[in-house]
Amino acid sequence: MKNRIKILQAHPLLYLFTCITTGITEEIIFRGYLQTRIELIFKSPLAGIILSAIFLSLAHSTNGTAQEIAIPFMIGIIFSVYYFRYKNIYIPMAFLFFILLCTAYDILFIK
Repeated sequence: MKNRIKILQAHPLLYLFTCITTGITEEIIFRGYLQTRIELIFKSPLAGIILSAIFLSLAHSTNGTAQEIAIPFMIGIIFSVYYFRYKNIYIPMAFLFFILLCTAYDILFIK
């Protein structure tokens, strides 16, 4: 983790690029594709919401701590419910970008 922080501090535009691409790709994969497919397979919106959030948290499990798994799970639930209700993937993308940007600010300028 310390190596990643040093790289990001040395190259802040790299982190900005990462915030943009992560927001787009995660939402397309976990909401736009996975959640909708799970809903079709199980014929249950609830299964799509919960399972896509579980898969999102498992994708973040290499980060190490339970907190770094639980937070993506909770965010996944919130974004999945929003996506199910409004069928709008752009708002979760924007929110994820904002969350990552706030994290970047914390890493680059506060710590």
